[in-house]
Amino acid sequence: MELNIAEKYLLLIQHPIKSKFIVENPVKGLGLVGSILLDLTDSGCLEIENKRFIVKSADSNLSPVHLDVLQQIAKSKKARTVKSWINKFSKRSKRYQKAILQGLKDKDLIKIHNKSFLWIKYYNTQITDIKIREGIINDLREIIFNDKKASEKDIMTLAIIKACNLHKIIAKSKEEKNVCKKKLKEIMQSDLVTNGVSQIIKETQAALVLVIAGAVIVTSAGSN
Repeated sequence: MELNIAEKYLLLIQHPIKSKFIVENPVKGLGLVGSILLDLTDSGCLEIENKRFIVKSADSNLSPVHLDVLQQIAKSKKARTVKSWINKFSKRSKRYQKAILQGLKDKDLIKIHNKSFLWIKYYNTQITDIKIREGIINDLREIIFNDKKASEKDIMTLAIIKACNLHKIIAKSKEEKNVCKKKLKEIMQSDLVTNGVSQIIKETQAALVLVIAGAVIVTSAGSN
């Protein structure tokens, strides 16, 4: 089954057994936004010039969420930086997350449990077949540890993992985590990444790292 980067990301950060994600906001939301933008780049809808997104096609059949993001960029009166768009779309990440999860439910890949507490409605999700998630992880492990040839979509998926510091999803030990970090750095600097894609990945990674760091600082300050 063909999955886009955003779908793979949500499956990867889902706990394999329990009805919860293994990462919290802001990483979860920002990583999802980065994944959506990379999907649009991979499909040829977006390019980058001078660290700003340029719309090459204002139509996308990836999902209603991808189309919404693309149209928001297309109708902007000025070309904004990648970081600016990530900041903007991160405010909608919960809505985008729910919509993409619904798409995964329609594909019978997850279950959505709708709940409420004191009249507050919420939901949690659970993978229906852990082999799907394990398959994605094993494919990425083959690239990291066995030098399997990576597709552009694989590279972009790994870029999000690197940007969000989610090496623990791939690595099974501290030693593997160190190898994973080193290998990901090498891949992002290698000829496997084409010039156009390289720019998008680097800008998306840089933006995610900065925004996540800022959000963590704000969260920490608020808890003191």
